[in-house]
Amino acid sequence: MQATLEQLAQISVFANLTASEWVDLQPYTRIQPYSQGEIVMHERDLLPMQLYALLSGALQVTKTAFTGKETILRTLAAGEIFAAPALLGDGIAPATVTALKNSQVLTIAQDDFLAAIQRNPNGGF
Repeated sequence: MQATLEQLAQISVFANLTASEWVDLQPYTRIQPYSQGEIVMHERDLLPMQLYALLSGALQVTKTAFTGKETILRTLAAGEIFAAPALLGDGIAPATVTALKNSQVLTIAQDDFLAAIQRNPNGGF
């Protein structure tokens, strides 16, 4: 399922784009639902090269030390992006991300996202 224009407007990195830029980006978006307690990604997973953003719900980001101790790094709210290495880094998940409640995650493939930036170099990115 694609994101709506209203959903795109809620994502922090897209907030300054124009409506026509949202329309250009929309066909490249995908929404994945996650149920409460479901793992979105495991720490050290190899991820598809894409942007990840939380559309709705809440996600918890944790890291596990070599000793086995789990540390909560942060709780993500709707509109935030996460897993930056999947977009601009080595593609390895830096932490485990778990849905704290039913959530929707938006993804856009790296190539499509970078092409949108190139089409709009003076845009809101």
